[in-house]
Amino acid sequence: MVAEAFERGVQIIGGCCGTTIEHISAMVNELPDTIGARR
Repeated sequence: MVAEAFERGVQIIGGCCGTTIEHISAMVNELPDTIGARR
């Protein structure tokens, strides 16, 4: 899911109620290392 979103130009990853730091970290870890700043 994340790779496809990145290919389509997604620039912000976030979540909603019930999303934890683990969810966001798992998504970020699927992105290439060559993209912008990670916070």
